[in-house]
Amino acid sequence: MQKQITKHISCLLFIASSITMIDTIKFKIPVSDIIEDAIRSMGFETKVVDKYYSFQESEKVLDQIPISPYQTPMTLRSSYLHGYYMLEGSMPKQMYGENIHLLYPSQLETVLKNIYASLLRRYEHFVHYDQWTLQRVDICYAWKLDPETAHKQMEFLKTLKYPRKGYHVYPTSVMYSSRVSTPKFYLKEHEFRIHGYRDLKKKEFTDLANDTLRQSEGVLRYEVELQKPYLDRLFQKKDATYKDLNNGLIYDCLNKHLSVLLGTDNRQCINSKRALDILENNCDRKTTKVLFTFLSLHCLGNQMEQHFVKEYMDSSTIKRNLNKLSGLGIGPVVNDPDPSMFELSIPSPMVVNADKPDPAAGGSGLSGLCNTA
Repeated sequence: MQKQITKHISCLLFIASSITMIDTIKFKIPVSDIIEDAIRSMGFETKVVDKYYSFQESEKVLDQIPISPYQTPMTLRSSYLHGYYMLEGSMPKQMYGENIHLLYPSQLETVLKNIYASLLRRYEHFVHYDQWTLQRVDICYAWKLDPETAHKQMEFLKTLKYPRKGYHVYPTSVMYSSRVSTPKFYLKEHEFRIHGYRDLKKKEFTDLANDTLRQSEGVLRYEVELQKPYLDRLFQKKDATYKDLNNGLIYDCLNKHLSVLLGTDNRQCINSKRALDILENNCDRKTTKVLFTFLSLHCLGNQMEQHFVKEYMDSSTIKRNLNKLSGLGIGPVVNDPDPSMFELSIPSPMVVNADKPDPAAGGSGLSGLCNTA
């Protein structure tokens, strides 16, 4: 398997298994006066004062709660809503000490029980996690490739634009931002070196830090940050809890964002030569000329050519051309001589780890599928 991945350098941009990973979650929690007093006694207050008029503009109560066994912090802060606090943190880091491995909805309650127990020990009283409502959820997939392939897939993703979202490109990541949902792709090794590795070493989890760094090589992550307005529409209710995080809805959500980004539901990538062959075999000369010219400018063109398509071609025409190409089996086009296995699909056999991995296994749970011959 590994030899095939190396040979097909464009293969398998892997957008994970049929069930989803959950990373950061922000909860809104109702608190009584007794609980708030306890939080204030353990945490600290921040105040913003107008420098000219000297009046207080805002006040926040903040506490950082380290959760065993990895001392991973959860942040608890007051909100603009009286009687409510926000609790936020990474769920897989609570389970594994890192977020290379995937945490699935079936494992979430185990994590919440541990967080809740820590909150009780710290404050003596606290609201049960059944009453914590979702304010933000980051859902994501991760795949294990060889580092060279992962880097090449990242470069391809940088060429894509998401309609009506901000476009932010960096050396090892790309992000498409908006107020309600923000998809992003990034190489996990680079991100882990900067953040997670240092944190684990500082807390003297040296073996875990080194093992995770090794495992992060070639891991590409697809993540969608979902804010409260999006969650309300997704779950069709205003006060969703962790119990509403079911596989089907999140699976569809990830696929939906990916389809918009690619401009098609077709996940199989091809190169321009193969695209032209398909058009010539299935269309007349006029249609072939129109669609191949559009494909060359819209998908493979430089920034100016893509801008020309956007400004001078009606949006309905763009959509109609993309639908025609998809109907002919023409998916995303890449500049590669052999893109036959470059498939942007959900699910993929290259998932980093399957549902319910054993935390005690350390690195052994990381993508057994992609390490077998």
